Amino acid sequence: MKTLKAAGTLALLALAFPAAALAHTGSATVSCTAADYHFSNFVAGAGGNTVHYNVVADNVPVAHGDFALNQASGAAGDLHVPLALSGTHTVTAYAWWGPAGTVMNQTGGSYTVPMATQQLTCVAPPAAQLPVPPVAPVPAVPAVTVAPAPAPVGAVLGVTVHPDASDLRVTLDTPEDLALIEALVELLGDRAPAWREVVSALRQDPSLVALNAGVLQKRLGQG
Repeated sequence: MKTLKAAGTLALLALAFPAAALAHTGSATVSCTAADYHFSNFVAGAGGNTVHYNVVADNVPVAHGDFALNQASGAAGDLHVPLALSGTHTVTAYAWWGPAGTVMNQTGGSYTVPMATQQLTCVAPPAAQLPVPPVAPVPAVPAVTVAPAPAPVGAVLGVTVHPDASDLRVTLDTPEDLALIEALVELLGDRAPAWREVVSALRQDPSLVALNAGVLQKRLGQG
């Protein structure tokens, strides 16, 4: 008789709490780069189901928030929480839900009992390196050697006039030059004559030219 009463009680409990309502579950895994949650078998319905999560490294929260189940009309969902850990840490993942925020006030999980916990030794990711722009080669500049221009052959120190009178020496460097100047003053007078007068007088009287013809005229470039 007692056995029949117990069976009847279990049947009533099964009707009052459907199997789906008792089967909502969550699980988690942790690594150096992420905490991944999986939730399933929640009751789908208007308003959906929201779970709360908290990821802790060495008892210090590193990520937390709320997650609305996004699969099977809100009956399931997968949550990926990125992490960036380096060194050795104990990483723990918690999740809990209800009664508020779930269909039929489903309650589960725990904010004190972890879904996953693991001690991890994480290697720091390599530092990002900025690309180095290529350096354009500097074109070589050819050496330029400037040679001094040679003095023209036959050039003399003085002024060249037209018509050419470069064969005449009218200057005052030697006693012979002085004799020519005195002869020109006697011929042209004690005044400053035009250079064409001087050239004309010398062309007309070769004896005047002969007075300093023996003096060697200096070339350009000579001291």
